[in-house]
Amino acid sequence: MESIDVYVARPVTCPYLPERQERKLLVPLADSAVYDELIQHGFRRSGRWAYRPQCVGCVACVPVRLDAAGFAPSRSQRRARNGFAALTRSVAPARATPELYELFARYLGSRHGDGAMAGMGEAEFAEMLEGTSVHTELLLYRDGAGALVAAMLVDVVADGVSLVYSFFAPERGGSPGVAMIVDAVAVARERRLPYVYLGYWVHGCRKMEYKADFSPLQVCGASGWQPFEPPLPRG
Repeated sequence: MESIDVYVARPVTCPYLPERQERKLLVPLADSAVYDELIQHGFRRSGRWAYRPQCVGCVACVPVRLDAAGFAPSRSQRRARNGFAALTRSVAPARATPELYELFARYLGSRHGDGAMAGMGEAEFAEMLEGTSVHTELLLYRDGAGALVAAMLVDVVADGVSLVYSFFAPERGGSPGVAMIVDAVAVARERRLPYVYLGYWVHGCRKMEYKADFSPLQVCGASGWQPFEPPLPRG
């Protein structure tokens, strides 16, 4: 770790708490081994970089991971999983295809038309999937007719599965995002990996509240990974 180059990004408006400024630590990722170490310290991956918020006067973003062996879905999570029961899951290399991009574009247009990723072209989409040296895979979900209805990009790290991005057919009912997290736990168990990394739980951000519904959850702080004990620190 002593030899890793760390950069500090210029502050920008926080995408989760718009009244605040976000500042990130950035580390270029040379290979999976570097990321295996960084994720233990609460870093996440975006493209060819690992990052972690390092904001002045704010600790709202907390890295969280789910204990796969101890997880038991709640009633609503079981309903979401049951909504996926008729789908077939396959694992594929993280490679962009026209079929994937079409689903991704429909999802963004319906759910995040005004977000930072709106209007992402095929070349940028391909870079998001393929532009990394980390071990990355796609979990693909198809209906009985073979149509692709959901996909999730995941990084496979030394001790778990790290969820990067998921998207699905916008007309699909239920809670596909929740169902894919539950299925990621199944993937981790199949591979005998102890954790599912969920990214950042952001205190005060409603769209991130769902992560606190998964249990047993762990948070990464100054003393390393510890059991989730709400309430988390306020920023």
